[in-house]
Order: sequence, then structure tokens, then C-alpha cells
Amino acid sequence: MSKIKLLIVDDCEMNRYLLKAMCHDLEIFQIHEAIDGQDAVDQCEKIRPDIILMDIMMPRLDGFQASKQIKERYVDTIIIAVTTMAEVDIEDKITDAGMISYIRKPIDKNFLCQELKSYAKTISIKSM
Repeated sequence: MSKIKLLIVDDCEMNRYLLKAMCHDLEIFQIHEAIDGQDAVDQCEKIRPDIILMDIMMPRLDGFQASKQIKERYVDTIIIAVTTMAEVDIEDKITDAGMISYIRKPIDKNFLCQELKSYAKTISIKSM
């Protein structure tokens, strides 16, 4: 079975490093990185990720805008917001952007791994 492509998108290098470290033990993933929303859109053209961990507040193109563009082209891509935002209507904004769920920062490693494994199982079933 080929590895599931995971794209980690965050403008903060330390956040990308931490997410990568948290996902490192999940050997089912081939991990890629993008430095902002525009880079994520560009990376999707090249690698066609299965799952994206998308920061929201970024320069050039924020996570909402990037997600909308990505979902227009790649409807099956699973996008999970990773955010510190605590707005009342955050769930509506995330859904409107085409994201499937969100994870709050600071990130709970166990929760993150459970979420990723769950979505990876869905992808594996679809590809059978």
C-alpha cells in the first residue's frame, strides 16, 4: 500500500516542525510542508495531498482562502484546520471553506494522531 500524502501548512517553521514531529510515528504518511496558503495551493498541483493540516492566519493567502481554492480543484482532499482562533462562528467559517474539522493549538498529540488515523482509514477504504 502506498503512503498517504500529508501536507502540513503553517507560516511558522516551529509549528511545522512540531506537527511533523507529532506525525513522525505514523508511518502511513508521506509528509510534505508548505509555508503559507499560496504555497499550499502550489504544492497541491505538484503532490496532490490526501490530507492537509491547514493553519488559518497566514500571509499571502490565509487558510480559508487556500482551502476554498484547493477544494474547488481537489474535492476529495481532506483539509483539517489547525488554529488558535476561538471565534464563536469558527465552525461555520471552517465548513464554508471546505475544511472537514479543526484542531486547536496548542495541539494534543494523541487527539491529532487519532484524527489522522481515522481519516487515513477512510482514504484507504475509498482506494480499495
